[in-house]
Amino acid sequence: CLMCVPEHRGHNFLTVQKAVNKYKGNLIAPLSQLQSKLKGYNEKKCQQEMKISQVTANARGLQLHITSEFTKLHEFLQHKEKKLIQQLNEEETGILKRMEENLRKIKEDINALQKSISNVQLQLQQQDELAFLKEIKKYLERYSKHQKDSESQSVVVHNLCLGVYKGP
Repeated sequence: CLMCVPEHRGHNFLTVQKAVNKYKGNLIAPLSQLQSKLKGYNEKKCQQEMKISQVTANARGLQLHITSEFTKLHEFLQHKEKKLIQQLNEEETGILKRMEENLRKIKEDINALQKSISNVQLQLQQQDELAFLKEIKKYLERYSKHQKDSESQSVVVHNLCLGVYKGP
């Protein structure tokens, strides 16, 4: 404390190095939590991509089924066939749109988490101890606010069922 060197009366103080070490220690838990959250989001991203592939494959299989069923019928049912394929494509498009939007949000959250991790790592590597101490409170407040505001993304699961597409 430059105000009262060499005596310190009526208040406590830490050396700059002790303060840096204390606050660096405070960043270890948030870093671990961010890394854990990133791992979870990466898993959700893989799950979402897999579900998107499954829906696409399922839609292709259903489309083949619809086509083969209606080719057995004559002109009378051809109009019905085209209508059902259009409905399936619209449903697939709607499902995939929701899934792609969710995947986009997951990717945004992953990017935000990676940025937060980089910021924490930069803070931990800060060489200028005074600058570190000046910024630590702001960072911890932002991290705390981000923790309250962040919402875990879930994987959108929606399967196309044979139901209405089964045919006669």
